[in-house]
Amino acid sequence: MGHPRKNYKDPVYGAILEMISAATSLQMEPKVIPRAKGIFLCERDKWAAHALKHINAALCILQKLAENN
Repeated sequence: MGHPRKNYKDPVYGAILEMISAATSLQMEPKVIPRAKGIFLCERDKWAAHALKHINAALCILQKLAENN
């Protein structure tokens, strides 16, 4: 699974790709984070945590786009 990115030539396309990556992460077989301390899914499952990173990247891209328009 690739790392989230925030630097795309086309920011809308980049945000779409990040959301696709997030959805793909959520389709993986669960992988428990050992000794997890939090109560939220993204704190207890590796793939949910990874999906959240992609969602955050997409939101950052869209925020920059909104600020520039």
